[in-house]
Amino acid sequence: MAAGTGRVLPLLAVAAALAAALLYTAPFSKSLGGEGCSLLPHGHFWIASQRVVALGRVGPAAVEVKEGLINAIAVGDYRSFVLRRPLVDYGDAVIMPGLIDVHAHLDEPGREEWEGFSTGTRAAAAGGITTLVDMPLNSFPSTVSEETLKLKVDAARDKLYVDVGFWGGLVPENALNPSKLESLLNAGVLGLKSFMCPSGINDFPMTNSTHIEEGLVTLAKYKRPLLIHAERIPDVSSDEELDGELDPRSYATYLKSRTPAWEESAVRDLNRAMKDTEVGGRSEGAHLHIVHLSDSKTTLDLLKMQNTAAQKSL
Repeated sequence: MAAGTGRVLPLLAVAAALAAALLYTAPFSKSLGGEGCSLLPHGHFWIASQRVVALGRVGPAAVEVKEGLINAIAVGDYRSFVLRRPLVDYGDAVIMPGLIDVHAHLDEPGREEWEGFSTGTRAAAAGGITTLVDMPLNSFPSTVSEETLKLKVDAARDKLYVDVGFWGGLVPENALNPSKLESLLNAGVLGLKSFMCPSGINDFPMTNSTHIEEGLVTLAKYKRPLLIHAERIPDVSSDEELDGELDPRSYATYLKSRTPAWEESAVRDLNRAMKDTEVGGRSEGAHLHIVHLSDSKTTLDLLKMQNTAAQKSL
């Protein structure tokens, strides 16, 4: 038997996927009282299984939970190690750290027929995801103000099966208004999301370089990130994009519809904006994250160059 100290993770990250997704009620040891399978009344206990995902392996183990945090992991024959502490043995059910999905679209209010809080969070639990962070668009209205965030929170009440956080939107109507952005950030969003091309959602218009630069200034104060959909659509399509008859069912046609040049153009703009995040800049310390990256050549090289330059400026 080997025992080691595990990473400190929330209790729900260990148990929620098992309890909510597998709907498995385990036998309790006599020392663990309570109704159902809730472990919440117990400040110090162990959970065990023949299939625990921990320490780079899957196998028999027990996880010690103390005051809501993982305190230790006992691998192998854990019975003597657990001693008199309450223990729940989940048999062959999998115990694993809960996954966190920071790019989810829970389209409520307004477009529940696409996805809603109840269906989305239940599906997450079924897949072992214990935390979702909701994107600010696809619901109606989009989450771009303190007021629209409140609508989101109200719509989520009594419908959540996992933990949920929210991103806010950086759009032209709030990007140049620090007080609007600050009220949205103070209301609890974890950061902001922006599109550099049309998003397809009418109340979530695209931003330009000025909007992004000003948004980063406000975000730097709050130490929260800006997430960017990085594509710049050229004013005129290239001859290559328009060349020949294109089969709308072909994957090659799809690739031509969004060329690497769009992404490269956007990333070059972002690299210029990131100059202000360096030491002494207007948005010193601000963080920017590109949410989709498809070009593994030029665009990736541009990002590596920017990161290298940023490290040298520290």
